[in-house]
Amino acid sequence: MTLYANDEELAEDLEETGWKCIHGDVFRHPKYKSLFAACLGSGTQLLTLTVFIFILALVGVLHPYNRGVLLTALIVIYALTSGIAGYTTTTFYCQLEGTNWVSNLLLTGCLFCGPLFLTFCFLNTVAVAYTANAALPLGTIVVIVLIWALVSSPLLVLGGVFGKNRKAEFQSPCRTTECPREIPPLQWYRGTIPQMAMAGFLPFIAICTELNYTYASMPEKHDLLAAILAAKEQGIGAILAFAMAYLRGRYNGGAFTKTVIDATMCAIIA
Repeated sequence: MTLYANDEELAEDLEETGWKCIHGDVFRHPKYKSLFAACLGSGTQLLTLTVFIFILALVGVLHPYNRGVLLTALIVIYALTSGIAGYTTTTFYCQLEGTNWVSNLLLTGCLFCGPLFLTFCFLNTVAVAYTANAALPLGTIVVIVLIWALVSSPLLVLGGVFGKNRKAEFQSPCRTTECPREIPPLQWYRGTIPQMAMAGFLPFIAICTELNYTYASMPEKHDLLAAILAAKEQGIGAILAFAMAYLRGRYNGGAFTKTVIDATMCAIIA
């Protein structure tokens, strides 16, 4: 009996590591819950958009050399899937005990469309200045804005209202501690900026090395390779999110939302 008692006392003195160390902080609500839910909603919408585009391409509706039909399908499907983004982001935001769900919907609607619109305006202005054929006329731009205002935005709000009414209580697999644990200081290479750089450039180097030989062996299949690149980037981004969550979880159990930034850096640099 004395031997077993000494073993238990020795086990209590040892520092807990791994899951035992962070299980009480893993499912703690993130600090920027509105931004986190907006990223989840926009990502779900873009994933749905990608799946529909691949399905239409597989059944023969879309062709890589008919870019007009592809761009039209992207705009229409994105507008029709806005309700999915509104439902997902509001449901998850309410599960995180968020109160201002209207601002969350506005953030979700502008999170992807805002940077995309600014980039489009810059590129279209440059194309108009150089009188390039890629420049869109004013009438087409007005039609796109009307589709966003009259179709996408109402569906986003409708999905948000439906998600708010169908919200469910968040049930974590384990109990969350009331007081967050003290986080030890990290080395400089485990900070946010170095982790973002590593999360972006390592997959980028790997993809570039693979595609360099692929493009050299298949010089006339660039459209097919672009689809393969998009699918590969999504898979690598998902795997990278798991890997970065594991690396961060060993030292900082309450900062798992930063893995969203890490996966985003992989997509931006790619």
